[in-house]
Amino acid sequence: MRSLWKHPAALPEDPEVRERAILAAHELVQSAKEAGLKIEGHTQPRKRSHAYGLYLGELLVTLDAGDSPVRVKIGEVMKRVPHELTAEEQAKKRRNEYVWAPTYDHVGTGVSCFRVYTDKPTGGGTRYAETKSRTLASFVPAIIQAVQRASEAKREREEQQRRWQEQQRLEEIARRELAARRAHYEQWEASLESQVDAWKRAEEVRAYLDALERQHDEPEAITFIAWAREHLATLNPAQTLALPSGEVPDLSHADRRRLGRPQEQRWPRW
Repeated sequence: MRSLWKHPAALPEDPEVRERAILAAHELVQSAKEAGLKIEGHTQPRKRSHAYGLYLGELLVTLDAGDSPVRVKIGEVMKRVPHELTAEEQAKKRRNEYVWAPTYDHVGTGVSCFRVYTDKPTGGGTRYAETKSRTLASFVPAIIQAVQRASEAKREREEQQRRWQEQQRLEEIARRELAARRAHYEQWEASLESQVDAWKRAEEVRAYLDALERQHDEPEAITFIAWAREHLATLNPAQTLALPSGEVPDLSHADRRRLGRPQEQRWPRW
């Protein structure tokens, strides 16, 4: 408050308006202390810290209810008016030189205000400006509540994020478990299909060897057929019975039909 008292550059020039604004700033700090807020004061500049465009005041204090710092600026309400050419711009215009000038200027209104900035981007923040029927100090309770709500909202957002992340984690676990169950079912199904294919092939070989025996009785053919029947015993899954590994799949046959086969994930080529 001492800094604002020494350098009230952000405030309107009217002494009464300045005094009311300084008292409002003092009341804001006192109320923040009573509410148990963290308070960080900021040094006020000797002149307004803007060169062009809309002036939004100077950073007065940063208040924090525990989870979300809120910046509070103090300054003067500005209004937009059509730009009036400066003497230099008028001289350039008379000389037919290029003149760049803004369409509008922002000028002070003689009204003091607070601007409150939470962690959400809101452009010029929330403005609390004094009026004929309401002093700047009357907005102090609303600003204290805004600081407290900012921390509450931050905690709520973090809790929502935590719940969302937990939900995503559980859903990912469920997806992985289902994928593992489907893969195990596919393993057993693939084993059955490969055994059926091998059995069909073995039956074809057996039928062929039977035909050879009926049509050939020379020693060389008999020797080959004998060897082939021994080899056939290793090909027939009904005799070798190579079962798939693991327990019986817990994915039901109805779920298997409903889900279909897992699709290979393909990533687009860029």
